[in-house]
This record gives sequence, structure tokens and C-alpha cells, in this order.
Amino acid sequence: MRLIPTLFLFCAVAGCDASSLPQRDQPAGNCLKESDCGAGQACKDNQCAACTAHSDCASTVCDTYGDLGGVGRCVAASDLIYVKQVDESDPSCSLGNGTQKLPYCGLETTLATLGMSPQKTLRLVASSSTHVMPPIDAGARLVMVGSGEHGPGLATVLSLAASESGQLTIGAGASVVFDGVILQVNGLMAATGSKVTIRRSLIQSLQVGATFDGSTVTLDRDTITENLSGLVFKSSTVSITNSFFLRNTPAPGQPLIDLTGGSGVFQLNTVAYNGLGAPAPVLGCSGSSAVMVKNSIFAMNGVTQQLGTACRTVPSSLVLGSSDPTTGQIKKDPVFESPQTNDLRLKPRDATNLQFLIDKAVAADASDKNPDHDYFGTPRPQGAAADIGAFEALP
Repeated sequence: MRLIPTLFLFCAVAGCDASSLPQRDQPAGNCLKESDCGAGQACKDNQCAACTAHSDCASTVCDTYGDLGGVGRCVAASDLIYVKQVDESDPSCSLGNGTQKLPYCGLETTLATLGMSPQKTLRLVASSSTHVMPPIDAGARLVMVGSGEHGPGLATVLSLAASESGQLTIGAGASVVFDGVILQVNGLMAATGSKVTIRRSLIQSLQVGATFDGSTVTLDRDTITENLSGLVFKSSTVSITNSFFLRNTPAPGQPLIDLTGGSGVFQLNTVAYNGLGAPAPVLGCSGSSAVMVKNSIFAMNGVTQQLGTACRTVPSSLVLGSSDPTTGQIKKDPVFESPQTNDLRLKPRDATNLQFLIDKAVAADASDKNPDHDYFGTPRPQGAAADIGAFEALP
């Protein structure tokens, strides 16, 4: 406590410059907080930079896909509607105004009050309770952003009201984005002309499956697991990428993924350790489906035939396991980090993976959706070419 007066006395007698005085450490960089940056940038390690994750942003929403204002931009909190899931008798609910500090209470009530169009971008606050999802109206425009976490109390779980039929219905012409949520519904039915995007999410507990009929569907960086029925795409335009399909057990005779007509691409996915019953393949293609299947892993799924005979594929781009009868593809069993704990990352130094999977993707068209990253967001490629499957190994 006596050091400071003594120091001032010394300076008064002997003189000192500023450099000789004790200095507070200042962080190197050009920002201390996000408001010091412009153009939607985040303040990361005291540097203004593009955001790459929701956690980079004060609003907790980063546009990583370019459909919320620009790739790498933090979405302003004033452009979001915040919703928490608590009992609506909670005293705080009477004060809720949809801001980050005072979220609305209840997703179902919020959408009933505000409507589903024009576009609403909702930040669903993580909770130990599930967010109750109403049917999505025809012509709705919704973006729903969750936490992207899976742990208890950290996750954003969407389910249906007990009064609903068990299927989440998406009306004709609706446009809906689910980002970073756990979608836990008995079924999903998307009508003609709807546009459905599910990314960085977990899809589980489907009892009657998910059917997309004449829809535009984008699945990216998803985990599809613990479902008792599969996904059906009828005359739809699809992009299914960078996703893991595991531990699903559809009914005997039912494919896990059924492409009937339509167009698009199924690539850079890992489909493994599912329990299918013969005679259905894991991925079925009928009705002259023009969906291109490439650069994906289908293995250890309980059946010999991984793909339907009518599927359009790129030669030497699919790993089908050693017993599959399909010609022109790779007949090897991939080696994963820990299948017992659902860790289906490729072992990066395994000889089989190095020879047949790592840096072995072919016909990876830059015009396809989402070929530039893997399930974890790691940029592709890390080597001479991208890796086959949902995971990109680091060098």
C-alpha cells in the first residue's frame, strides 16, 4: 500500500518517463469486444475476424452458410427473435419481448402470436425442457437456430405437442431451416414445393420415418441415429452431405434411405453400423432417380447389398465393405476410431484407410453443395483430394 506514494516521490525528485512506470498488460490486436469491429465481424483473440461458429458472436448466431446475411458474419441480436422453453406461468414470461435478455416463452406460443411469415429467424435458447414445435404452415418462412450441443441442459430439443399426430408437417411452399437442434419427432412429412434444410443437427426417434414429397432438401453435417424408420425422398431435389447415419433399425424390407425419382447428390457421407433386414438395400433408388451417389461409405449395415441396383454412382467412389456384390466400387472394410462409442472417424494412419479412403474422393464437383468441409467443419481437402465419407482426416 506504500509503494505508490514512494514511487511518485521518487519520480518527483529524480524524474522518470512513462516507460519506467508499471504498465497494465494490453492485449495485442485491434479489438476488445465485438462492437470494436465492423461489417459483422467477431472479436476473436483480440482480432477482428470472420466468425466460424455461433459461439464467436455476441448474438450467439454466426452465418456460416451465407443465408443469414453473409458468410462469416455475426447476425445482429436485433435481427433475431430469442425464445426459451419454460412453463409460461413463470413470472419472467410476462416481461418477455424476444430480445436476448428477455426471450419470449414457448416456441408454439411465439409462432402463434408472431406468425410464420415474413421470415422469422429464431434463436432457440438451450434448455432442460424440449421446445414444442407446432405444424409449419404452408408458405411459412422460418430459420430456427439451436445451440448445436447434445449434453443435458445444453441441447435445443424440438418435439411435437402431445395433441399432434406424431408427425411434424411442413406445408406446401414453406421454407424452413433447422440449425443446431435435436429433432426428436415420431415422423416428418414435407409437402410439395417445400424447402427444408437440416444442418448441424441430430435426427432421432423417427417411428414412421421422414417423407419429402416434391421438396428441395438439404442435409449437411447431421447425425441420423436411433430411428426405427427411414428417410424417403419422392421426386425431390436433394443434397445430402457430410453426415453420419448409424444405429438405425428400419423395419425389415425397408431401406434406410429411399430415393424415388428426383435429382441431386448424396456424397461425403458415412452410413455404417445400421441394422437392416434383407432383402432391402441400405440405400434404394427407384423411379428413375437421378440422384448421384458418390464418395461415401456404406459398411457393416447387416445386409450384403448396400445399394439398390438402379442407383446412379461414380465408379471407384464408394466404399461398400468386402462382401457387397456391386461391381466397380471399393470392396474394403473401413477402420473407424471407436465404433463401440459411435465414433466413426477414420483412423488416419490405418493402412486400409490410407490406401482406399484418405485423399481418394473423386468427381468432387465444386458446384455441388457443401463439398468444402466435413461433418466437423474441417475444410476439405486436407490432402491431394478430399477423404471418402463424412470425416476429413488432418495431415
